[in-house]
Amino acid sequence: MTDERDQQLLALFAAADRSIADNGFSQRVVQAIRRRSDRAIAIRVAVAVAVVVLELMLESPLQTSLGWVTDVLSMPLLSVQSEWMAYLSAPINSVAGVLGILLLGLGLIYRRIH
Repeated sequence: MTDERDQQLLALFAAADRSIADNGFSQRVVQAIRRRSDRAIAIRVAVAVAVVVLELMLESPLQTSLGWVTDVLSMPLLSVQSEWMAYLSAPINSVAGVLGILLLGLGLIYRRIH
């Protein structure tokens, strides 16, 4: 190791040490992020309020529709005679299980592509 200093390296550090004029850029970015966050929260609250209002207005039809969806999703794909085999295959032996696996696969493919 020597006591000599590389002049190009010193010039590089001197150039990096200069302060860059901000011109309010950082503050505008922070404000834009806050506005976007506030807008997202407002949209979520509006959707939640709309869902509650629709639930109150359509209580009976909505419950009937959800009952039908639940019946369809819990329908077994294959009839299994053995009780322990039915318990083992329950997570994938339904329409909901197949849809869940399909959605997980599509999400994995989407992540691989992007």
